[in-house]
Amino acid sequence: MMHKLTSTESESIDSNTNSNSIEDAYKICGGNCVVKLRPGVRDFMTLVSSMFELSIYTMGSRYYAEQVHELLVSKAGFPSNCSVLARKDCVKERRKGFDNVVLSHEQVVVIVDDTEEIWEESCKKKLLKIGGFVINNGWSWDYGSRDVRDVLEAVLMSSVSGC
Repeated sequence: MMHKLTSTESESIDSNTNSNSIEDAYKICGGNCVVKLRPGVRDFMTLVSSMFELSIYTMGSRYYAEQVHELLVSKAGFPSNCSVLARKDCVKERRKGFDNVVLSHEQVVVIVDDTEEIWEESCKKKLLKIGGFVINNGWSWDYGSRDVRDVLEAVLMSSVSGC
């Protein structure tokens, strides 16, 4: 649900007030990290939070994970009572898996992530890959898939498959 900013854009953000020329960009982790909400994240959260139990699972530190959660709750409507998992929670080093995420049946899980390689093979069939995005004068790795609303149809189809 986040973007990465270039160093120039990062410097334009005032860490004390979050007033900046880059819409929806914020400094977290004591100003050491700059994140930007993806376009459409609020609409996406409104819909999926009414249909799914949401979790945050990052390969970042526990502190980073908690900061991202706090930001998503306050700025994007993410539920406050969700699981927040970080790198140290991984059962297998540097690999995300269902071991500590899925509280119900795996067949009702949908994963939205921009990094396929970090997921265990058994999880990849549940992955809806959203393009990575780096803001740099309007250019990105995968400009067309930066808007999380673009994955809504796939999320909805995934949630009803097998019914």
